[in-house]
Amino acid sequence: MSSRKPLIETVNVLCVLLACFVVTIACSKQGVDAADGAPSDTDADTDTDSDSDTDSDTDSDTSTGTEEEDCVHPEVVADCQNGWCKIPPGCYTFGSPPTEPCRAAYAEAQVNVTLTRPFIIAQTELTQEKWEAAGFPNPSPTPHCADCPVSMIDWYEALAYCNVLSASEGLEPCYDLSCCEGVVGEGCPEGMEMCANGNYNCDCEVHRFSSPYECPGYRLPTVAEWQYAVRAGTTEATYIGDLVVTGQGCEPEPIADQIAWSCSNASHAMAVALKTPNGWGLYDMLGNLEEWCSDYYNNTAFGGGIDHVTDPHDFDVFMSRRSTRGSLWITDACYVRSAEGGGHPPYFRVNGIGFRPARTIFE
Repeated sequence: MSSRKPLIETVNVLCVLLACFVVTIACSKQGVDAADGAPSDTDADTDTDSDSDTDSDTDSDTSTGTEEEDCVHPEVVADCQNGWCKIPPGCYTFGSPPTEPCRAAYAEAQVNVTLTRPFIIAQTELTQEKWEAAGFPNPSPTPHCADCPVSMIDWYEALAYCNVLSASEGLEPCYDLSCCEGVVGEGCPEGMEMCANGNYNCDCEVHRFSSPYECPGYRLPTVAEWQYAVRAGTTEATYIGDLVVTGQGCEPEPIADQIAWSCSNASHAMAVALKTPNGWGLYDMLGNLEEWCSDYYNNTAFGGGIDHVTDPHDFDVFMSRRSTRGSLWITDACYVRSAEGGGHPPYFRVNGIGFRPARTIFE
C-alpha cells in the first residue's frame, strides 16, 4: 500500500496483480503491526533470497533520554528555485501519536530525528517530461502528459535517473549500476498496472558511499529526510492540520482534498503542483503517487526502541524491500498523512509509485 522469482512473478492475470497490490497497501495502512503485542511480520519480506547488500551502512548515532526541548526545528521558509527546494538541517519528531487514525503503530513509533546536513529535494514528483528528457522510455500507464508524474518505475530505475542527473551536472554518482540487467523504462507488458517480470533489476550492492548523506550527487531521499521535508515543522496528521474523516472510505475529506489526490477526488495520477504546497514549497508529497526512498523497509521505526537518532539510513540490510512514503491516488483519504509509508521489492513496478530526487548540500 527475494529468490529472483518471487511468488508474485507467477501471477500474470491483471486483476490478481491489482488485488495483491490492494492487499499490500491495506496491510501497510491498517496498522497490521497492532498497537499491542509483538510487531506484525505482515510487512516483512516474504521472498526467499537475501539482499546482496552486506555493507554495514546501517549505523547511525543514537542516544536515549533526550529531552524533547533539545529537538529544535529551524524556521520554515520556502526557498525554491528551478524546481528544487532547499531544506535546512534540524530536528523533528518522526512518526505519529497513538491517537492518529489509520496509523501503523510500530512503523510509526515516535522518534526524535536530527538531520545534520542541508539538502535540496525536487519540488514535485518527477514528471514524465523530465523522465523522457533523460532519454528513457515512458512506462506510465496513465494518459501521458508532460506535467503528470512518471510511474511504473522500479527502485533501480529511480537510481538510474539520479545517476543521469548527477552526470548532467558533473557530480559524482551515488550508485554503481554496472551489474544491472534489463532496459530502464521497459519490461512490463503493455496495459499492466503492476509487474515484476523482466524489469530493470540489479543483483549487487549498488551504493557507492557508506552513507547516502555523504554522496555529492543526486539520490533518493532517506525516509528521515522525506518525512522532515513533508512535515515542514508541523506535528499534525498533515501539514495543514489533522484529518476530519477518521475512517476508511473514499468520501470527501476537507483537509486531505486541499493538498492531495486520493480516491476521494481522483481516478488516476494527476498533473503535479495543482494542490496546496507545504511550508517548504513542496507539492504532492501526501498524494498522487507513493514515492521511493533510499532506505530498506523495516516494519518498525528505525529498528525500534530508539529515542533519538542522527542521520538515520538503511537500518536493516537483510530486508529486501525498499521504502516508499506517502499515499497515492487509489487509496483512502484517511491515509493522506505525513507519517504514512510502506515497502515494496526494488524490482517491483506499480501504477502508483514514482519518486522525487534529492541531493546533500555541502557547505
